[in-house]
Amino acid sequence: MGLLPPWHGLSIPRHLGRACERAQAIRKASEIDPGYSRGYCGLAWSHHRDLLQGFSDAPAESISELLENARKAIERDDRDTYAHLLMGLGHIYSGENDLSVVELERAAKRNPSHNLVNIAFGFALSCAGRADEGIERIEQRVELTTWDPRKHVSFGFLASACFTAECYEEAVQWASRSLQQKPDFAITQFILAAGLGQLERTDEAREALEKALRLCPAFATADGFPFRSKLAEDRERFVEGLRKAGLEE
Repeated sequence: MGLLPPWHGLSIPRHLGRACERAQAIRKASEIDPGYSRGYCGLAWSHHRDLLQGFSDAPAESISELLENARKAIERDDRDTYAHLLMGLGHIYSGENDLSVVELERAAKRNPSHNLVNIAFGFALSCAGRADEGIERIEQRVELTTWDPRKHVSFGFLASACFTAECYEEAVQWASRSLQQKPDFAITQFILAAGLGQLERTDEAREALEKALRLCPAFATADGFPFRSKLAEDRERFVEGLRKAGLEE
């Protein structure tokens, strides 16, 4: 199913020393065998993890490094599913939504059964203004997966896609399921707060927003949030939902 890449956990802070050692080992492997794509995939993945979890102190630089390492991986092995997955994720972070769809569609064609690829492809579709298609693809994969240690990510992607489609009740339900799996997943906590805000469930929205701001205050703006929809009105509705939850201007 391809649930986890071989570099899972590379940049988790509690293993910071180990993460640095792994990053150095990946760089060394790439120097020894310049044709080895997975080394560059590992470096790209570490930047993806930093962006996803809100660990990066310089998001623009992390996005640039993610895309550059994914590009190097593709140059070395265009058949590498992970290389195209990471390039697609990089384009989501950079707001280049149409490019993300192209790359993730390539990855899905190379490995149609890969769970993470298909879920990311569905999320990319929703960010590119094709929310209904994206939701359908993500739901199919969620239903097919009986065991997944990162279900909180799948549920979070689905919550975000539902928010984009203005299905706020569903967005709140999936965000809540994501947070049951991982209570400190900041991205989903912000989606929950924005969804509750749009539903005018003020007390719950305020509580959700307080938790979100404790986890990662940098995500509290349309520009700071790591996933950027192609449509301006989607980004505006996200900020509007947070305002309704009590976010100060």
